[in-house]
Amino acid sequence: MRAIIVVVVGILSAGCQPPVEIEPDAGSPLAMVDAGLTCPARSHEVDGGCLTEIAWARATSGFPARDHHGTYLWEGNGHSTLVVLGGVDMDQGLAFNDSYFTAVPEDGFITSWSPGPKPLFWQSGLGVDGKGDRIYAVSGITMTSTGTDTTPRVQSLSINPDGTPGAWREEKPLPGVGRFHITATRVGDWLFAMGGRTNDGRAMKEIWRAKIGADGVLSDWVESRSFPQPRTHHASFAVGNRLFLSGGFDALTFTSEGINHRDVLTATVDPTTGELSEWTTFPLPWDVSTHSAGVMDGYVYLVGGFDGELHLLDLVRRAKVNDDGTLGEFVETTRLLQPRAHVHQTPMSNGRIFSVGGNVGGHVTTDAVMVGFLY
Repeated sequence: MRAIIVVVVGILSAGCQPPVEIEPDAGSPLAMVDAGLTCPARSHEVDGGCLTEIAWARATSGFPARDHHGTYLWEGNGHSTLVVLGGVDMDQGLAFNDSYFTAVPEDGFITSWSPGPKPLFWQSGLGVDGKGDRIYAVSGITMTSTGTDTTPRVQSLSINPDGTPGAWREEKPLPGVGRFHITATRVGDWLFAMGGRTNDGRAMKEIWRAKIGADGVLSDWVESRSFPQPRTHHASFAVGNRLFLSGGFDALTFTSEGINHRDVLTATVDPTTGELSEWTTFPLPWDVSTHSAGVMDGYVYLVGGFDGELHLLDLVRRAKVNDDGTLGEFVETTRLLQPRAHVHQTPMSNGRIFSVGGNVGGHVTTDAVMVGFLY
């Protein structure tokens, strides 16, 4: 369902954005390189060494163009389902209280999408993660009787054993006000809702956690150890019992004087209580915000976004996540077919990366679906 946005400035407060980039081509024909006998899976031999690259291809789209949406890859019972929900099209003045899904075939080439069940309420700039047969959509902004506002509400979508979406259910809300550009990441049985900005533009450092019950129902949210400084427009990910945050900034808008966070924060999670350890900081060599982060084969990938000077990025950078929670050096790998930002989740699994929709400059959104194949 589409709804007309009442308050445009209150949704993004993004200031000036770069002009629209050219449309992506179809990408690689994916004549996959033989991995040879000496290199590990999803890598190939180059000049006597092993190299991992990404072959990007453009897949079929089947939903209206959008950004600030949620994206999640559900896997179970031999099925893989990619789900897109909510978001906004600022250029057309539309908000989307909807969901779409597609069954991801074994070869990764998406050929069709279907409408899913309508969410209980519209969300944009939300956090998304899941466990078992449920996908959790956390906070963001929503429609009110007077326009738009941040919402503390949380809803979850069940996934049937055959990979098709089931029904939406409302979960316990966050305490206090909601957060726009919040992130939600699961570590074990604990779901963390982190940072973001309030409706008046203030970046926040508070973190909340809820326990996921055996039936998928969330407990009451309780406050966890906060960030060292307020942070919004960041990305988050988890490896084992460790929670990570990357980039983002502390400012009212993109065009305000503020602090760009050139770092990655990490803390361990107590599996019984959900308590966070002290935060440890690793430097990033660049500014990045409105990007996404995903983990595959022991590496974290930071995808797209804006840099500190509002350049729209097509960059994909990755770093090894070491056993002690430290990160190796970030190295640039194959770029996206098209620069894009506000794709807040880029699911990754089984050698595939799914980048869906996003902002391509000047508040213009896209429905392009890019699939990256590691080889």
